[in-house]
Amino acid sequence: MSPLERALRERVESLAARHNVPGVVVGVDLRGETFYACRGVTHVNHPLPVDADTLFQIASNSKPFTATLV
Repeated sequence: MSPLERALRERVESLAARHNVPGVVVGVDLRGETFYACRGVTHVNHPLPVDADTLFQIASNSKPFTATLV
């Protein structure tokens, strides 16, 4: 594991724990290398482990992204 991947995983782990996030996946593509940091479960009532292929519904969270781009 590269130092960048280790740093990403440690940061995601720290922030998810601090903010009580049940599950998260973060992907970063840097200079042609892709790194993933995964933590937690998909749903607290139906816990399946989160991995790099886990899909999360974005729902209304896409509205601020669209507004920012506009």
